[in-house]
Amino acid sequence: MVGQHRAQGYRTGKGWRRGMTDFSAAYKPKQLPKPGAHLFPQQTRRDTRSAAAKASSAVYRALLLLAMLSAPEIGAADSMSSRAQQAPSGKAIAFRLDDVQDWWLSDVQQAVIRLFAEKGIRLTLGIIGGYIGEDRQLVDLINGSPLLTLASHGLHAKNGADGRSLLLTQPATTSRAELSQAGSRIGQLFGARPDVYIPHQNEFNDALLRLLHDLGYSRLSSSCRWHDKTNKCKDKCGYSTGRAVCGRPDPLGIVHLPSAASTQWEPVPGKGIAETQEILREIDNSMKKYGFTVVMLHPQDFSGNDVRLRPDLLHALRLLLERLASDPRNFEFVGLDEI
Repeated sequence: MVGQHRAQGYRTGKGWRRGMTDFSAAYKPKQLPKPGAHLFPQQTRRDTRSAAAKASSAVYRALLLLAMLSAPEIGAADSMSSRAQQAPSGKAIAFRLDDVQDWWLSDVQQAVIRLFAEKGIRLTLGIIGGYIGEDRQLVDLINGSPLLTLASHGLHAKNGADGRSLLLTQPATTSRAELSQAGSRIGQLFGARPDVYIPHQNEFNDALLRLLHDLGYSRLSSSCRWHDKTNKCKDKCGYSTGRAVCGRPDPLGIVHLPSAASTQWEPVPGKGIAETQEILREIDNSMKKYGFTVVMLHPQDFSGNDVRLRPDLLHALRLLLERLASDPRNFEFVGLDEI
Protein backbone atom coordinates (compact mmCIF):
# COMPACT_ATOMS: atom_id res chain seq x y z
CA MET A 1 0.00 0.00 0.00
CA VAL A 2 1.17 3.53 -0.72
CA GLY A 3 1.66 5.51 2.48
CA GLN A 4 -0.04 8.70 3.56
CA HIS A 5 2.78 10.95 2.35
CA ARG A 6 1.39 14.07 0.69
CA ALA A 7 3.12 16.09 -1.98
CA GLN A 8 5.17 18.86 -0.43
CA GLY A 9 3.48 22.24 -0.38
CA TYR A 10 -0.06 20.86 -0.53
CA ARG A 11 -2.36 22.00 2.19
CA THR A 12 -3.95 19.41 4.42
CA GLY A 13 -6.83 19.47 6.80
CA LYS A 14 -10.52 18.92 6.91
CA GLY A 15 -12.75 19.75 3.98
CA TRP A 16 -12.59 19.81 0.21
CA ARG A 17 -10.29 22.33 -1.42
CA ARG A 18 -10.05 23.40 -5.04
CA GLY A 19 -6.57 24.81 -4.89
CA MET A 20 -7.63 28.35 -4.09
CA THR A 21 -4.97 30.37 -2.28
CA ASP A 22 -5.96 31.90 1.05
CA PHE A 23 -5.29 35.63 0.79
CA SER A 24 -7.25 36.53 3.92
CA ALA A 25 -4.17 37.38 5.99
CA ALA A 26 -2.80 39.78 3.37
CA TYR A 27 -6.12 41.31 2.36
CA LYS A 28 -6.92 44.67 3.93
CA PRO A 29 -10.33 46.07 3.02
CA LYS A 30 -10.64 49.71 2.09
CA GLN A 31 -11.64 52.07 4.87
CA LEU A 32 -15.40 52.50 4.72
CA PRO A 33 -17.06 55.85 5.41
CA LYS A 34 -18.13 56.47 8.97
CA PRO A 35 -21.86 56.20 9.64
CA GLY A 36 -23.57 59.30 8.33
CA ALA A 37 -20.69 60.32 6.07
CA HIS A 38 -21.44 61.28 2.49
CA LEU A 39 -20.41 58.99 -0.34
CA PHE A 40 -20.21 62.04 -2.61
CA PRO A 41 -18.37 65.28 -1.69
CA GLN A 42 -20.59 68.05 -0.43
CA GLN A 43 -20.64 71.22 -2.44
CA THR A 44 -18.87 74.13 -0.77
CA ARG A 45 -20.18 76.89 -3.03
CA ARG A 46 -23.62 77.99 -4.03
CA ASP A 47 -25.41 75.77 -6.51
CA THR A 48 -26.80 77.99 -9.28
CA ARG A 49 -28.11 75.23 -11.52
CA SER A 50 -31.73 75.04 -12.61
CA ALA A 51 -34.21 72.79 -10.82
CA ALA A 52 -34.25 70.41 -13.79
CA ALA A 53 -30.45 70.17 -13.80
CA LYS A 54 -30.40 69.51 -10.08
CA ALA A 55 -33.01 66.77 -10.43
CA SER A 56 -31.08 65.17 -13.29
CA SER A 57 -27.88 65.20 -11.26
CA ALA A 58 -29.64 63.63 -8.28
CA VAL A 59 -31.01 60.83 -10.45
CA TYR A 60 -27.54 60.21 -11.89
CA ARG A 61 -25.99 59.99 -8.42
CA ALA A 62 -28.72 57.62 -7.25
CA LEU A 63 -28.19 55.33 -10.25
CA LEU A 64 -24.41 55.42 -9.76
CA LEU A 65 -24.78 54.50 -6.09
CA LEU A 66 -27.15 51.67 -6.99
CA ALA A 67 -24.64 50.33 -9.52
CA MET A 68 -21.87 50.46 -6.93
CA LEU A 69 -23.91 48.56 -4.38
CA SER A 70 -25.05 45.90 -6.84
CA ALA A 71 -21.69 45.34 -8.55
CA PRO A 72 -20.54 41.72 -8.42
CA GLU A 73 -17.76 40.78 -6.06
CA ILE A 74 -14.28 40.02 -7.37
CA GLY A 75 -14.23 36.45 -8.56
CA ALA A 76 -17.94 36.29 -9.37
CA ALA A 77 -17.04 35.67 -13.01
CA ASP A 78 -15.76 32.28 -11.87
CA SER A 79 -19.09 31.23 -10.42
CA MET A 80 -20.76 28.03 -11.60
CA SER A 81 -23.60 29.85 -13.37
CA SER A 82 -21.31 32.08 -15.45
CA ARG A 83 -18.93 29.23 -16.30
CA ALA A 84 -21.84 27.27 -17.71
CA GLN A 85 -22.40 30.00 -20.31
CA GLN A 86 -18.83 30.09 -21.58
CA ALA A 87 -18.06 28.37 -24.86
CA PRO A 88 -15.36 25.66 -24.72
CA SER A 89 -11.93 27.16 -25.27
CA GLY A 90 -10.62 24.52 -27.68
CA LYS A 91 -7.75 23.85 -25.27
CA ALA A 92 -9.42 22.40 -22.17
CA ILE A 93 -8.54 18.83 -21.13
CA ALA A 94 -10.25 17.25 -18.12
CA PHE A 95 -9.02 13.94 -16.72
CA ARG A 96 -11.54 11.94 -14.73
CA LEU A 97 -10.69 8.90 -12.61
CA ASP A 98 -13.78 6.69 -12.26
CA ASP A 99 -14.72 4.08 -9.62
CA VAL A 100 -12.93 5.78 -6.71
CA GLN A 101 -13.82 3.74 -3.62
CA ASP A 102 -12.49 2.16 -0.43
CA TRP A 103 -9.86 -0.58 -0.56
CA TRP A 104 -10.24 -1.69 -4.21
CA LEU A 105 -6.84 -1.10 -5.86
CA SER A 106 -6.33 1.57 -3.24
CA ASP A 107 -2.59 1.84 -3.89
CA VAL A 108 -3.32 2.42 -7.58
CA GLN A 109 -5.90 5.11 -6.87
CA GLN A 110 -3.55 6.90 -4.49
CA ALA A 111 -0.59 6.68 -6.88
CA VAL A 112 -2.63 8.22 -9.71
CA ILE A 113 -3.86 11.07 -7.48
CA ARG A 114 -0.29 11.77 -6.33
CA LEU A 115 1.03 11.75 -9.88
CA PHE A 116 -1.46 14.41 -10.97
CA ALA A 117 -0.60 16.46 -7.87
CA GLU A 118 3.13 16.14 -8.65
CA LYS A 119 2.55 17.39 -12.19
CA GLY A 120 0.24 20.20 -11.03
CA ILE A 121 -2.60 18.91 -13.22
CA ARG A 122 -6.23 18.94 -12.12
CA LEU A 123 -8.01 15.61 -11.79
CA THR A 124 -11.72 14.88 -11.34
CA LEU A 125 -12.58 11.91 -9.13
CA GLY A 126 -15.74 9.90 -9.80
CA ILE A 127 -16.52 8.76 -6.26
CA ILE A 128 -18.94 5.91 -5.54
CA GLY A 129 -20.81 7.39 -2.58
CA GLY A 130 -21.84 4.12 -0.97
CA TYR A 131 -18.34 2.66 -1.02
CA ILE A 132 -16.27 5.48 0.49
CA GLY A 133 -15.27 6.59 3.98
CA GLU A 134 -13.52 3.64 5.67
CA ASP A 135 -10.20 3.69 3.78
CA ARG A 136 -8.62 6.49 5.80
CA GLN A 137 -5.45 6.70 3.70
CA LEU A 138 -7.54 7.36 0.59
CA VAL A 139 -9.94 9.76 2.31
CA ASP A 140 -7.11 11.75 3.91
CA LEU A 141 -5.25 11.94 0.61
CA ILE A 142 -8.34 13.32 -1.15
CA ASN A 143 -8.92 15.87 1.61
CA GLY A 144 -5.29 16.97 1.40
CA SER A 145 -5.09 17.36 -2.37
CA PRO A 146 -6.15 20.82 -3.62
CA LEU A 147 -6.10 20.04 -7.36
CA LEU A 148 -9.12 17.76 -7.25
CA THR A 149 -12.68 18.16 -8.47
CA LEU A 150 -15.09 15.73 -6.82
CA ALA A 151 -17.91 14.18 -8.83
CA SER A 152 -20.60 11.73 -7.81
CA HIS A 153 -20.34 8.34 -9.48
CA GLY A 154 -23.57 7.16 -7.88
CA LEU A 155 -24.30 5.27 -4.66
CA HIS A 156 -23.27 1.85 -5.95
CA ALA A 157 -22.12 0.06 -9.09
CA LYS A 158 -25.08 -2.25 -9.63
CA ASN A 159 -26.73 -3.33 -12.87
CA GLY A 160 -30.15 -4.78 -13.54
CA ALA A 161 -30.85 -8.16 -15.09
CA ASP A 162 -30.51 -6.63 -18.55
CA GLY A 163 -27.01 -5.34 -17.78
CA ARG A 164 -28.08 -1.72 -17.72
CA SER A 165 -27.49 0.63 -14.80
CA LEU A 166 -30.24 0.32 -12.21
CA LEU A 167 -30.61 4.11 -12.20
CA LEU A 168 -32.23 3.86 -15.63
CA THR A 169 -34.64 1.02 -14.82
CA GLN A 170 -35.65 1.22 -11.16
CA PRO A 171 -38.42 3.56 -9.86
CA ALA A 172 -37.56 7.24 -10.02
CA THR A 173 -38.15 7.66 -6.29
CA THR A 174 -35.46 5.05 -5.58
CA SER A 175 -33.00 6.66 -7.98
CA ARG A 176 -33.65 10.08 -6.48
CA ALA A 177 -33.00 8.78 -2.96
CA GLU A 178 -29.78 7.05 -4.05
CA LEU A 179 -28.46 10.09 -5.90
CA SER A 180 -29.23 12.32 -2.93
CA GLN A 181 -27.60 9.90 -0.49
CA ALA A 182 -24.43 9.65 -2.61
CA GLY A 183 -24.10 13.42 -2.83
CA SER A 184 -24.66 13.83 0.90
CA ARG A 185 -22.05 11.21 1.75
CA ILE A 186 -19.42 12.89 -0.43
CA GLY A 187 -20.31 16.25 1.11
CA GLN A 188 -19.94 14.90 4.64
CA LEU A 189 -16.52 13.41 3.95
CA PHE A 190 -15.00 16.15 1.80
CA GLY A 191 -16.80 19.35 2.75
CA ALA A 192 -18.87 20.06 -0.37
CA ARG A 193 -21.63 18.32 -2.28
CA PRO A 194 -20.65 17.63 -5.89
CA ASP A 195 -22.48 19.23 -8.80
CA VAL A 196 -20.86 16.99 -11.43
CA TYR A 197 -22.32 13.55 -12.08
CA ILE A 198 -20.63 10.61 -13.83
CA PRO A 199 -23.24 7.89 -14.41
CA HIS A 200 -22.52 4.23 -13.89
CA GLN A 201 -21.90 2.45 -17.21
CA ASN A 202 -21.74 5.94 -18.80
CA GLU A 203 -25.47 5.64 -19.50
CA PHE A 204 -28.11 8.31 -19.05
CA ASN A 205 -31.64 9.05 -20.21
CA ASP A 206 -34.18 11.86 -19.94
CA ALA A 207 -35.47 10.69 -16.56
CA LEU A 208 -31.97 10.74 -15.07
CA LEU A 209 -31.35 14.23 -16.47
CA ARG A 210 -34.53 15.49 -14.80
CA LEU A 211 -33.45 13.98 -11.47
CA LEU A 212 -30.01 15.58 -11.75
CA HIS A 213 -31.61 18.93 -12.47
CA ASP A 214 -33.92 18.62 -9.45
CA LEU A 215 -30.97 17.73 -7.20
CA GLY A 216 -28.89 20.71 -8.31
CA TYR A 217 -26.34 19.07 -10.61
CA SER A 218 -24.96 21.32 -13.34
CA ARG A 219 -22.75 18.90 -15.31
CA LEU A 220 -22.97 15.38 -16.66
CA SER A 221 -19.95 13.49 -17.97
CA SER A 222 -21.11 10.49 -19.94
CA SER A 223 -20.91 9.03 -23.40
CA CYS A 224 -24.18 7.24 -24.06
CA ARG A 225 -27.78 8.47 -24.07
CA TRP A 226 -30.19 5.56 -23.77
CA HIS A 227 -33.30 5.65 -25.96
CA ASP A 228 -36.00 3.77 -24.06
CA LYS A 229 -38.22 3.32 -27.11
CA THR A 230 -35.54 1.77 -29.30
CA ASN A 231 -33.45 0.19 -26.53
CA LYS A 232 -30.36 1.68 -28.11
CA CYS A 233 -27.60 3.79 -26.67
CA LYS A 234 -26.11 6.20 -29.18
CA ASP A 235 -26.20 9.97 -28.58
CA LYS A 236 -23.33 11.35 -26.54
CA CYS A 237 -25.31 14.50 -25.72
CA GLY A 238 -29.05 14.81 -25.99
CA TYR A 239 -32.45 15.50 -24.48
CA SER A 240 -35.90 14.67 -25.83
CA THR A 241 -36.95 18.32 -26.17
CA GLY A 242 -33.96 19.11 -28.35
CA ARG A 243 -30.50 17.79 -28.96
CA ALA A 244 -27.99 19.21 -26.50
CA VAL A 245 -24.76 20.71 -27.75
CA CYS A 246 -21.82 19.04 -26.08
CA GLY A 247 -20.12 21.50 -23.76
CA ARG A 248 -23.17 23.76 -23.51
CA PRO A 249 -26.29 23.61 -21.29
CA ASP A 250 -29.18 21.42 -22.42
CA PRO A 251 -32.83 22.57 -22.02
CA LEU A 252 -32.58 21.73 -18.31
CA GLY A 253 -29.38 23.72 -17.87
CA ILE A 254 -27.10 20.68 -17.53
CA VAL A 255 -23.80 20.86 -19.43
CA HIS A 256 -22.99 17.60 -21.25
CA LEU A 257 -19.30 16.64 -21.17
CA PRO A 258 -18.87 13.28 -22.93
CA SER A 259 -15.73 11.22 -22.43
CA ALA A 260 -14.21 10.86 -25.88
CA ALA A 261 -10.74 9.65 -24.90
CA SER A 262 -9.61 6.93 -22.54
CA THR A 263 -6.49 5.37 -21.08
CA GLN A 264 -8.19 1.98 -21.23
CA TRP A 265 -6.45 -0.48 -23.50
CA GLU A 266 -8.76 -2.06 -26.06
CA PRO A 267 -9.96 -4.66 -26.87
CA VAL A 268 -8.98 -6.15 -23.50
CA PRO A 269 -10.10 -3.83 -20.66
CA GLY A 270 -7.75 -3.99 -17.74
CA LYS A 271 -4.73 -5.12 -19.74
CA GLY A 272 -3.06 -1.76 -19.23
CA ILE A 273 -2.90 1.80 -20.42
CA ALA A 274 -3.54 2.41 -24.10
CA GLU A 275 -0.75 3.45 -26.44
CA THR A 276 0.14 7.11 -26.04
CA GLN A 277 -0.34 7.86 -29.73
CA GLU A 278 -3.85 6.39 -29.65
CA ILE A 279 -4.81 8.53 -26.66
CA LEU A 280 -3.37 11.63 -28.33
CA ARG A 281 -5.39 10.87 -31.45
CA GLU A 282 -8.59 10.62 -29.39
CA ILE A 283 -7.77 13.90 -27.66
CA ASP A 284 -7.21 15.65 -31.00
CA ASN A 285 -10.47 14.29 -32.42
CA SER A 286 -12.44 15.44 -29.38
CA MET A 287 -10.89 18.92 -29.55
CA LYS A 288 -11.96 19.24 -33.18
CA LYS A 289 -15.47 17.93 -32.51
CA TYR A 290 -16.34 19.50 -29.15
CA GLY A 291 -13.74 22.13 -28.39
CA PHE A 292 -12.62 20.22 -25.27
CA THR A 293 -11.59 16.71 -24.23
CA VAL A 294 -12.59 14.50 -21.31
CA VAL A 295 -10.11 11.66 -20.75
CA MET A 296 -11.52 8.70 -18.81
CA LEU A 297 -9.25 6.69 -16.49
CA HIS A 298 -9.89 3.60 -14.36
CA PRO A 299 -7.68 2.20 -11.60
CA GLN A 300 -7.37 -1.14 -13.40
CA ASP A 301 -5.71 0.64 -16.35
CA PHE A 302 -2.62 0.91 -14.15
CA SER A 303 -2.69 -2.54 -12.59
CA GLY A 304 -2.94 -4.61 -15.77
CA ASN A 305 -5.51 -7.04 -14.33
CA ASP A 306 -3.24 -7.49 -11.32
CA VAL A 307 -4.15 -6.78 -7.71
CA ARG A 308 -1.53 -4.07 -7.24
CA LEU A 309 0.07 -1.12 -8.98
CA ARG A 310 2.28 -1.77 -11.98
CA PRO A 311 4.99 0.93 -12.04
CA ASP A 312 5.49 0.60 -15.81
CA LEU A 313 1.85 1.44 -16.48
CA LEU A 314 1.93 4.42 -14.11
CA HIS A 315 5.09 5.57 -15.89
CA ALA A 316 3.20 5.46 -19.20
CA LEU A 317 0.64 7.84 -17.68
CA ARG A 318 3.47 10.08 -16.49
CA LEU A 319 4.86 10.27 -20.03
CA LEU A 320 1.41 11.09 -21.41
CA LEU A 321 0.95 13.98 -18.94
CA GLU A 322 4.42 15.33 -19.69
CA ARG A 323 3.76 15.11 -23.43
CA LEU A 324 0.52 17.08 -23.09
CA ALA A 325 2.03 19.64 -20.71
CA SER A 326 4.81 20.42 -23.18
CA ASP A 327 2.51 20.57 -26.22
CA PRO A 328 2.91 23.90 -28.09
CA ARG A 329 -0.87 24.29 -28.16
CA ASN A 330 -0.75 25.17 -24.44
CA PHE A 331 -3.56 22.94 -23.25
CA GLU A 332 -5.55 23.99 -20.18
CA PHE A 333 -5.90 21.24 -17.59
CA VAL A 334 -9.23 21.73 -15.84
CA GLY A 335 -11.76 19.97 -13.65
CA LEU A 336 -15.07 18.88 -15.10
CA ASP A 337 -16.69 21.77 -13.26
CA GLU A 338 -14.59 24.26 -15.23
CA ILE A 339 -15.65 23.48 -18.79
